[in-house]
Amino acid sequence: MPQSSLLPRAGVSKRSKITSRAYPSVQSVMTRTEVAELREKVEEMKKRLREVSRINTKAGISRLWDKIEKRPDGDYYLGRKVIGRDTGINKGVYIGNGAREAIVVDRKYGAIDRLFEKAKQRATVNGVVDESRVPQAVFDTVKEAMPIQSREEVQKIIDEKKVGQEGKIALDIFIDRGVGVCRHDSLACAAVLEVFKEKGMIHGTPHVERNIDERGGHGWCTLELNGEKIVLDIPNNLLKKLKETTEEEWTY
Repeated sequence: MPQSSLLPRAGVSKRSKITSRAYPSVQSVMTRTEVAELREKVEEMKKRLREVSRINTKAGISRLWDKIEKRPDGDYYLGRKVIGRDTGINKGVYIGNGAREAIVVDRKYGAIDRLFEKAKQRATVNGVVDESRVPQAVFDTVKEAMPIQSREEVQKIIDEKKVGQEGKIALDIFIDRGVGVCRHDSLACAAVLEVFKEKGMIHGTPHVERNIDERGGHGWCTLELNGEKIVLDIPNNLLKKLKETTEEEWTY
């Protein structure tokens, strides 16, 4: 007599099959737990980076307190809004937590828009800007524009222009000379990304971040895009989602 299809076949428990569908294995539960823990760590890292960047900006403001003008929309230095982690970039000025040049970012001088056009060309596919290509396009364009990463060469420009400590100097001068260090790279990346955002070509927000540790100060750009935070750190040759970075390659 043929075996009924309602009965389990020999060696197979119908009960065990139902149980395996209804309840995830211990291994899958552990995997989900690990994912949840990883997400918590990423969020904590984001929070720490935001706070550190704000603290370092505040350090610069405190150091120049007698020259800072308080306005309803933020802090101003020599007539320009101080660039911080959560401010706009264009028309602002970037001051350090230590004495150095005050970098002015202003599209009216031309260099930022020239970089934007080059990056847009790189990110364009079939006549349309591909949002997913924009971070790489900006990274490559800025890296190409300032190939000389040298503190000594930066200082030569500052001395030549007789800027002195805390004096204003346009970011364009460094871009046109092809010279910069992390602060110039991060400002250029953020400024170009801001143009993409203003033109509706990306739906993300760029930030200028910074930190200081035993190695000294360091600055980089981040872009919040489609729920992900992307790090653009040219001196460290790093373009990657924050959650995918490892301590071996990036410790800021």
